[in-house]
Amino acid sequence: MDRKLNVETLESRDLLSVTFNLAGSTLTLTGAATGPHNVLVRPTANTPGSTDVIADGVTQSFTGLTRLNYINLDSAPIGSSSVDYFTNRTTIPGRIFALDSNNVIYTIAPNSNVSVYGGNNVLQVTGGNSTEFVGNGYNSVYGGPGDYINVGSGVNTVYDILPGQTTVQVNAHTGVDHLFTGPQTTLVGALPQDHTAQFFVAGRTQGSGTLVQQGSTLYFTANNNGDYYQAFSIGAGSVFILYNLNDGTGYKTATFFGVNQLANFGGAGNDTFINSTSIDDVQYGAGGSNLLVGGTGQLDLEKAGGGAATGSVAIGRSPVQNDLNGSGLTNTSNTLIFLDGAHNIARTNSPTDTIIGPVATLVSLYPDQVIAAFLPPFVPA
Repeated sequence: MDRKLNVETLESRDLLSVTFNLAGSTLTLTGAATGPHNVLVRPTANTPGSTDVIADGVTQSFTGLTRLNYINLDSAPIGSSSVDYFTNRTTIPGRIFALDSNNVIYTIAPNSNVSVYGGNNVLQVTGGNSTEFVGNGYNSVYGGPGDYINVGSGVNTVYDILPGQTTVQVNAHTGVDHLFTGPQTTLVGALPQDHTAQFFVAGRTQGSGTLVQQGSTLYFTANNNGDYYQAFSIGAGSVFILYNLNDGTGYKTATFFGVNQLANFGGAGNDTFINSTSIDDVQYGAGGSNLLVGGTGQLDLEKAGGGAATGSVAIGRSPVQNDLNGSGLTNTSNTLIFLDGAHNIARTNSPTDTIIGPVATLVSLYPDQVIAAFLPPFVPA
C-alpha cells in the first residue's frame, strides 16, 4: 500500500520482529532483540518516487521518503552463526545502527551513517560522503569517495581506493589490519604490523605499466595493452616476478625482497594476475575481461573488474579469508570462485554473476535474486 506522507504524521506498525515508525518523510525501522533480521529497501518497480521495504519477508511501500533509518537491536551471543542483513538499493540516506550481532550491510545511498559494534561485520557503503564505524569484531569495510571510516580493536579489512578526501582512522589493536586506500586518503593510526597499500600515487598511476616496491608492498600497475603478471616465492618475503606489458618488448623478470603484500591494478585491456605465493594480495582487474588468481596467504581481495568490465574471473585461494567482488555495474557477468577459506565473502552488483564454492557471506544489491547463481556447496554464515 502506498502511504502519502503529507497526510500521515506518525504511524507505527509491527511486521514480524521489525517495527516501522513513519514521521513526516522519515522512516525508522527497528529490528527486535530476537533476530536475525533481513531487510531489503528498493525502488518500487514502475512507480517513480515509491520505495519498497521488505522486512523479514513482509513488503510495504512508501512514497516520498527522504530519510530511512535502521536500528538493529539483535543481540546474538558471542560466537553465534546468526547473521542480520540490511540492503538499501536506493539513494535515500539515513543512519544504520547495529549492536552485537553479525551484520551484512550494503547501501548505495550517499551521506549514510553506519555504526556497528560487536560481532563480525561486512559493510559495503559506496554512495560517498558517508561515515562508517566498526567495533571489536572481525570487520570488512568497503567504502566510497569522501568517507570517514573508523575501525576499532578488532581484525579489520578496509578497502576504499576511490578518489576523494577520505579519512581512515585506525584505533589501538593487536592483530594485523589490511588497509587499502586511494591517493587522497588520510590514514591515521596504522601500526607497523598492518598491511597497507595506497593506489594511484606518483609512480604507479593508472595505466602506467610499472612494477614498484614501497616499504613491504609490491605494486604492479598495468598499462592498457592487456598485461600478464605472475609472482613466485623464492624465500620468506622474497618474490620473483614474471611479467609482460604486451608492448613488444616480451616477457621480463624482476626480484624483490622484504615483501609482505602484493597490490595489483589492471588497465583497459584483458589482464592476467596470478599470485603463486603465500603472500597476501589485493588485485583489481579494472577494464577488460580479466583473470585474477589469489595466493595462499592470510587474505585474497580480488575485484574482477571495474565499471562495465564483464567476462572476468576472480579466484580466491587463501585458507583464511577470500573477499571476491564482481564488477561495479548491474548488467555485467563475472565469475567468482572460492577454492579455500574459512571466511569467504562474495560481493556482487549483478544477478547474472556466477559464484562457485563455499561462501560464508553474500553482499549483494540483489539478495532476492542472486542466490540462484550459487553452485553447491553454499554455506550460510
